[in-house]
Amino acid sequence: MTYSSIHKRIPLIIIREGLTKAFIPNLDYYRRPNGLYEPSWAPVFYNPRMEFNRDIAVLFINTIDYPHKMIVTDPLAGTGIRGIRYAIECSNVEKVYINDINPIAYELMLENVKLNNVEDRVIVDCLEANLMLRYYVSLGVRFDLIDIDPFGSPIPFIDSALNALKNGGFIAVTATDTAPLTGTHADACFRRYHVKVSKTDFEKEMAVRVLLASLALRGAVYDLYMEVYLSYYADYYVRAYVRYCKGARKASSIIKNEIGYILYCYNCLFRDVSTEPFEYSHTCPICSSKLIILGPLWIGKLGKIELIDKALTVLGELQLNTKNRIIALLTTLREEYKINSPYYYRLDKLCSKLRTSMPPMQKLIEEIERQGYRVVRSHFDSRGLRTDMPYNLLRELILNMKS
Repeated sequence: MTYSSIHKRIPLIIIREGLTKAFIPNLDYYRRPNGLYEPSWAPVFYNPRMEFNRDIAVLFINTIDYPHKMIVTDPLAGTGIRGIRYAIECSNVEKVYINDINPIAYELMLENVKLNNVEDRVIVDCLEANLMLRYYVSLGVRFDLIDIDPFGSPIPFIDSALNALKNGGFIAVTATDTAPLTGTHADACFRRYHVKVSKTDFEKEMAVRVLLASLALRGAVYDLYMEVYLSYYADYYVRAYVRYCKGARKASSIIKNEIGYILYCYNCLFRDVSTEPFEYSHTCPICSSKLIILGPLWIGKLGKIELIDKALTVLGELQLNTKNRIIALLTTLREEYKINSPYYYRLDKLCSKLRTSMPPMQKLIEEIERQGYRVVRSHFDSRGLRTDMPYNLLRELILNMKS
């Protein structure tokens, strides 16, 4: 194999993810003074911590039922490893288009395509992501799955992705702008996502529901309705896999029934959900404090249990380095998706408001179940519980467990 001049200009190493090899910038050259690798310092973006994200993406494509082999694109590809993995590791993928506006990334992607001998199945471009998507639409090419994995918010790319998507196709999105999504930078969230947020004790779930609401509403603009197949929060990002199909009437129904608002009390942590928040009393029924309104948020299901069941079976057939972590996440999500409340409770925060010591988590779970309610630990937070027990009864239970 002959290498391009990029090997003389940038220190590169070869890594392996799944069945795929890739040249990446040598991480040792781009470390902070504390020794941590900083992906944005490298001439081509590669984040080793996102291998978990990429592994789940490979698993997702191998799991979904689709009527034909897929044409997939990663328009923000960096080293190209995600898209090349789709070509190599996903049996139901016919062709992959990878793209990056960075000309150095373009060179490196070409090298990685040659390294894996997939020149016949992977097409490489060097364009701005929105332009790339719309360019291929102008050529009559549309995609079955578009993976939007930017540094920051995916929102600037969603309209172009929807325009380039086949009817019934999937968009997979990563959002790393968690400070706006969780309410730390509420103004930025309102600008980007048109959602009013604030700091809460279920902020990580709120981040997922902000993103899903925005995706559903953008699709509805084009008379597309959205189905959520998988969504979760991991490390420092939100990840979602959603499907869009044509249907104005169904899109309207989803907006009316799956988009709503959470009314939240800062004083006692009471919360409730409503699709008509302005018809709801804005006084907390527990402590009479003023409620704040958060939204619009996705209040529907966060994913499909049957997809997880199949994924856990398919997982055994794949070579993934993060397999054990995937099993742990999917097993938790499977139970969590069964309780369709749009928030979890941070037990430590709730007990602090109640001025009581925190009971053992497992003991509380057993007592909630004994009283006939469903409850699971949340993947969003190790101190989080998701339950359908009414808030006033949960408060009483925690206080009674102390005595």
